[in-house]
Amino acid sequence: MDLVRRVLLPEAGEGIYLKFSGKDFVRLQNELGTEYTAKVPQALLGIEVALMDRCLGMAAKNADGTPARVTVESLEDAMSLSDIGVRILDAFCVSAYGRTYLDQIKFIADEVEKVRNGEKKDPDPTMSPAASSAG
Repeated sequence: MDLVRRVLLPEAGEGIYLKFSGKDFVRLQNELGTEYTAKVPQALLGIEVALMDRCLGMAAKNADGTPARVTVESLEDAMSLSDIGVRILDAFCVSAYGRTYLDQIKFIADEVEKVRNGEKKDPDPTMSPAASSAG
């Protein structure tokens, strides 16, 4: 299966897209710590503009794959800050999981439901709803 792990960003110009590389994930982990996969969505959905700019600097590419100069300021006439954050978050999730943010949330919810229904073994019992309400 040939997946294109990029999210188009036409508001930034023709052919511009967002794609995080492995090195980008390492940079984010070094900057934000091991919980970066939880911190990035929270920050982007919380409209933390500095992180949005940092992510755009990492992930924005021209059609030929070279880095594109895209900033929140350059997009804010065409998009709301919330929409910019969600687009970056979609690129983050597509690069990491092969799914948009919304599709990743749905996937997790489906997996939790399978565990609850006994269709699947809980990979981490400490994270199950029963464990969190048992205390």
